[in-house]
Amino acid sequence: MSHSENVRRGIERLDSKTPQPCSCSNADCPLGADGPVPADWRKKIDAQTLAMSSVDNCILGQIFGSYEEGLTALGMGQAPNSENASYGFTSTGYGPEFIALGQEWIKQLGLKAEAAVPPIRIGDIYINKWGDMGLKIHTTVWVAGNRHFAVEYGNVKSGEFLSYTGLKDPSDELNIMSEERIRKQYSVKLVPFKLEHGMFVTNETGKVYYIQENLAYEVASQKAGFPMSELSRTGLKEVTLPSGKKFRDLVNE
Repeated sequence: MSHSENVRRGIERLDSKTPQPCSCSNADCPLGADGPVPADWRKKIDAQTLAMSSVDNCILGQIFGSYEEGLTALGMGQAPNSENASYGFTSTGYGPEFIALGQEWIKQLGLKAEAAVPPIRIGDIYINKWGDMGLKIHTTVWVAGNRHFAVEYGNVKSGEFLSYTGLKDPSDELNIMSEERIRKQYSVKLVPFKLEHGMFVTNETGKVYYIQENLAYEVASQKAGFPMSELSRTGLKEVTLPSGKKFRDLVNE
């Protein structure tokens, strides 16, 4: 069976094991049937941390504390792994199958998984919200159990980071900053735009340039090419079609 069918059966299994009210419809009626599954089990699922390959953070782990305890509560403690998989509680496959299974649970439960915060890595450059100042990450430093980073400050001009020190090895000029402060004050990661042979690019001038080797040629001009290092990087981007396809790919077809 597919993940979709397995998860559907798993949801039905969990719902069938929740406390059932008496047929008189009185929620407080003592004749209602108890159940091993909390009535609010859906509220216990955290889409952000759901990991079907983890015995603690899988569906049963988040509801019961662990995968094994969940199986026991559902009366499936002695069941073969293939049967547990048929309810979407695990998978008989490998890594990608567990990921797909978790996504199916999130989908069928109507949950929203917030995008994971990307890690800060050595060499990354972050800029402030105005785009004029930035910092470069050099190394990780632990202070009182909290992660900090040794950073190099600089200006940002035309999309490029310009170190204040101007040194290749600014180790004696580094400052220590907490991860929290970096994410708050320098929240935008600078992604350098790399010019490549064959590109058609434009910038704040609105003109289109063709990159050939290390030279930039203005497409609507008969002028000779000039070093691409002299091309203004303000607003620099590759020319694309409305469909999102790169213009250079169309030209090279």
